[in-house]
Amino acid sequence: MHLSCILWTGLALATLATGRDLHYGTKLHLGLQQRREAVRTLPAVLEASRDATTDNLTSCSLCPAALSLSPCKCMCKDSGRAELVCGTELSSCSQLTEILNKQIFPTSHYYKLTVYGTQLDCVIEKDLWGPLDFEKVVLANNQFTSVDNHAFIPFKDRLKTLNLEKNKISNFFFPVISELPNLREFVIRKNELTFIPGHAFFNSSSIRIFKASRNQLDITSDTFSGLPLLEVLDLSYNKITKLSTHVLRIPNHQADWLKIDLSYNEIQKIEPNAFSGIRGCMINLRNNRLITLSETTYRPIIDFTNAMVTFLVSENPLECDCNISWIVHNATVSRCFDNFHCPNLNEGLGTIISSDLGNCTLRKPGPSLE
Repeated sequence: MHLSCILWTGLALATLATGRDLHYGTKLHLGLQQRREAVRTLPAVLEASRDATTDNLTSCSLCPAALSLSPCKCMCKDSGRAELVCGTELSSCSQLTEILNKQIFPTSHYYKLTVYGTQLDCVIEKDLWGPLDFEKVVLANNQFTSVDNHAFIPFKDRLKTLNLEKNKISNFFFPVISELPNLREFVIRKNELTFIPGHAFFNSSSIRIFKASRNQLDITSDTFSGLPLLEVLDLSYNKITKLSTHVLRIPNHQADWLKIDLSYNEIQKIEPNAFSGIRGCMINLRNNRLITLSETTYRPIIDFTNAMVTFLVSENPLECDCNISWIVHNATVSRCFDNFHCPNLNEGLGTIISSDLGNCTLRKPGPSLE
């Protein structure tokens, strides 16, 4: 080879290796620099190929080989947390149990298990999980029908979030919740539950969020009395017809604010002291069948919370007469209600005056909060 060609070839290779134009001592043009960075060793290329086969999921030391988990996958949240995800390709509970029992996992502790969008219709029981434990379990949009006694006992001390929404669960053994001392969020919306027993959450003091909307539920007294830290209670879109005495009593309630959603039920009657012990709260009673707003029902919680309560009662067939004068005549009490509409007066609370209610002079007014 001619000497000049040899020298030029050597210069070009050196340029690629260093990123500088050695002939002029300047940085390479960006395009040439990028082409240089694309020249990698064979091990680096193979490593990139392995990453591509996992659909860009981050791999880490907590995840076993991808093929060994198929059709489930393992993803890393960070260096210390990984989650297992199983989707529509999962065909049976026995297949799930077989995967979770494989001797391939580098650890028994995983952050989250998600089983979503399958046709699995078995009983959720303690033998389902194998030797693994989880902080969060999401079994959503499947066909599960029952939750058995001690279903989550294998990892009772770690479980913080349990999401069972969009299944066909009609049989739930509620004492299992009392076995989970660190559970903070429990979601069982869009199932087929018909009843939650009294004291169902006895010894469940860590729960802050409970969502059970879109079932066929009715509830009874002291159902939620064991939840002193409760912040969100969603019971909307159920079949609740009456709120009996102490049905929403929470003694020693410690949360600063509680949001209770009872909208879109069939509530016709609320007994006195249905709400007691609760601190500041918003209670959504919209779209029910309430006819009147009795002072003996609502006034005690207004007094107990020093008017730190909001009642949403719009979209009810309210008959506004002297029975709501205790609200109309007291500005502080009025501010505890939304601007509900009175069909018989064709007026909202904000525009109703005393004369609209008829002759209420014989009615003894309640004590003022102002």
